[in-house]
Amino acid sequence: MAALSPLVTPERLARMDAVLARRTRDVVVVLEDIANEHNAAAVLRSAEAFGFFELHIVELSARFHASTHVASGAEKWMHLVRHTSTAAAYEELRGRGYQIWASVLEDEPLPVHQVPIEGKVALVFGNEHRGLSELAIAQADAHFTVPMLGFVESFNISVAVATACYDLLSRRRIAGRPVGLDPSDQLCTRAAWLASSVRSSREVLARMELPVPELRQAFAPPMVLTEKTA
Repeated sequence: MAALSPLVTPERLARMDAVLARRTRDVVVVLEDIANEHNAAAVLRSAEAFGFFELHIVELSARFHASTHVASGAEKWMHLVRHTSTAAAYEELRGRGYQIWASVLEDEPLPVHQVPIEGKVALVFGNEHRGLSELAIAQADAHFTVPMLGFVESFNISVAVATACYDLLSRRRIAGRPVGLDPSDQLCTRAAWLASSVRSSREVLARMELPVPELRQAFAPPMVLTEKTA
């Protein structure tokens, strides 16, 4: 950060810090087998705008790919975690203390405004056409839905995700419950954001024999600063 900060305007640094202060892991979104790149990008854009730090992606039959035009670069400000199975995603999230809520239309799920705001919550959404897999529904801790008052039977997935996230995060903020990133994650994230914002970051850091910090993707563990990078 000492090497890259002088290469970014004070206004840009202030903007990064303001956004970083509002990042949260209280709530995460899990997408199971999303096929349409425009839907994927719209979900990424909404999640980033709401202040999410990480997004979990389960790739079963479809490779997750987001339209760069629609996403508007949202993916470079988030931690994307890829999984090859829903069971693996659930196991990781439960191990970190998340309660898993699956989005369904049947079996009398709770409306989203009744999803509890206490504790850590993972909201799981399924494929645009098939919805969630049987395993995703059966192994979830609870089920929820975004209520609809018209004739159509379902929302577009990007609309459903945005609506559910806005409802849950709004209620948590009103109750004073949002929890930001811990100091280590804030430090790592700020370093990664600086590196992605400076075009010559690789060259600058290479001259100092420092690695390029990045928000790890695809099965990588959370970032850890070594003594040298710190």
